[in-house]
Amino acid sequence: ADLQLNKHAYDPSRMRNKLAMDLLAALPDLTAPKTWFRTLSIDGIDQGFYTDVERVDKRFLAAHGLDAAGWLYKAEEFEFQREPEVLKDETAPGYDDKAFSAKLDPLGAKGHAPLLAMLDAVNDEDAPIDQALDRHFDRANFVTWLAANVMADNMDTNSQNFYLYLPPAGGKWRFIC
Repeated sequence: ADLQLNKHAYDPSRMRNKLAMDLLAALPDLTAPKTWFRTLSIDGIDQGFYTDVERVDKRFLAAHGLDAAGWLYKAEEFEFQREPEVLKDETAPGYDDKAFSAKLDPLGAKGHAPLLAMLDAVNDEDAPIDQALDRHFDRANFVTWLAANVMADNMDTNSQNFYLYLPPAGGKWRFIC
């Protein structure tokens, strides 16, 4: 079994994260990990009460009806800036996997060309942003994800703690909570 246990030191009730994930998973156009409450005991000694969060990986994609062969990135310190010195294709001269992963951790398909094309479009100051959104993003998913985070005043997803997913057979980028 794959456990991802969160203690949530700033939420003594342990309810906020579980409730948030359950509510996000119920929204149309969003995909969110499942959560469970767990108590942890090691060698018979109670270690406390945790929230177990489903790991977002290829198994997660398949379990949620998404093609596991797609591109999947976890935002670590990422603000949709192009940053060509760091965010480049794996075959490009000077590619540094560690530097790339510090911004976006690649968890899916190899090759960053689709990601770089999206970033070029998003950062094209001569084109309307709506053009980039319509061409590269599932708009219903984006609007729902953005609205949910704004309504919850979730500042933790400004540059981290979200996933970007692109199906392999065309399609558009989606946010995963």
